Amino acid sequence: MRRAMLLALAALALPTAALANSITIDFGVAPMGGSPTFTGMSLANATHVNLGSEPYTVNEINPDDQSGLSLGSQVMLSPATFNIAGIPSGGSGTTDFIKSWTANGRTFTETFTSFSLVRSPDTHSLAMFLSGTLSSPGFIVDEPVTMVINFNNAGGTHHTMNWSMTEHTTAAVIPEPGTLGLLGTGMIGLAAMLRRKLQLGI
Repeated sequence: MRRAMLLALAALALPTAALANSITIDFGVAPMGGSPTFTGMSLANATHVNLGSEPYTVNEINPDDQSGLSLGSQVMLSPATFNIAGIPSGGSGTTDFIKSWTANGRTFTETFTSFSLVRSPDTHSLAMFLSGTLSSPGFIVDEPVTMVINFNNAGGTHHTMNWSMTEHTTAAVIPEPGTLGLLGTGMIGLAAMLRRKLQLGI
């Protein structure tokens, strides 16, 4: 009986481990299209920030990144403008911002629904911390994701600016159909062994 249990557990070990797979998303994005701008007396007091026009390009790939992207890859961002009017430093707001990319035959979509702001008048900058979910059809489903966009305006009063976008996310991966089949085979094998042992009275 003990041997049968050990064999069955061994059969289940591989698929069970596969169920715990994850993927790490860890890259940065910068604008390569039209000039990003803001509306207001200064960036730190801005009412709107605009990311500029496409393309938006991957400018940083960290060692643990598994997104499938490479330096120079393009990322889609929409919409390009954030309305931050009336939101003080430390305040929060809502958004419908979407970031997406395609790599290794898969499309990844990050849907952000809320954000908080840190305004820094002395350095003519602000930081936006966004929260949302990451999905990829048949691969990842609504995993929590956070991202930071840092805006800066070295000139202080001009209405042009620079920005950089960074994130680090570890998402759970859905098992492939073959893995689920292997898990089912292990379960059937376990049931068959136990039934046989019971019939033999062992």
